[in-house]
Amino acid sequence: MRGENLGTDVVETDPGTTGRPAVPATAFSEGSQRTAEAVGDFIAAARDLLTGQRSANMVLARGYSLIPDWRSMADAYGRSPAAIAAYPMYRGLASLLGMDVLSTGDTFEDEMDTLERAFDRYDFFFIHYKSADTAGEDGDFRAKVLALEELDAHISRLLALGADSVVITGDHSTPAIAAAHTWHPVPLLVHSALTAGEGVPEFTERACAGGSIGRVPATAVMMLAMANAGKLQRFGP
Repeated sequence: MRGENLGTDVVETDPGTTGRPAVPATAFSEGSQRTAEAVGDFIAAARDLLTGQRSANMVLARGYSLIPDWRSMADAYGRSPAAIAAYPMYRGLASLLGMDVLSTGDTFEDEMDTLERAFDRYDFFFIHYKSADTAGEDGDFRAKVLALEELDAHISRLLALGADSVVITGDHSTPAIAAAHTWHPVPLLVHSALTAGEGVPEFTERACAGGSIGRVPATAVMMLAMANAGKLQRFGP
């Protein structure tokens, strides 16, 4: 939305449970009243357009925010970054960080094709895989296993590109037993010519907890990636 007197203090319309009606978009501060009215009008119009459709019958709104005043990744890290993601939210986040958002298809195979075509034009890539999170939110353990196995089949193709460092991790935990996002730390793998392996047998939360990286905040991951790629200037002579 664009306009004057817009705020973010609006109730999310997602009821959080399948089968329950959407929550009305109401403001809980005076400065967000105009936003709430616009959200309500948009959702009502979308509901009318979706009436009778099989694939979707409602729009849910959540996560209201103003555009943040962030430094671009190019400015903060001196990189030429690109993002490859089929899921639209991650394309939006990448755009907010000043990354070039590359057009791609709906599958991870499409994303890998896009990565290979663009590999020589950028020196940092964010590539997103959604299927494991979707299966976790559905509470479908078997589907999550299959999704991770599907991703695993692409790792050799990813490494064949010859990146200086490759980082594999998640933005949050979604255990199938909870069928929701949770607070648990996620596994983190950093691969480069400077990593020889530490005998960690598999890419799981429990196995990665025994690695030398230990538990680090997400804000440290970019510096780890750049250090392993030899992209940081050292102090001293």
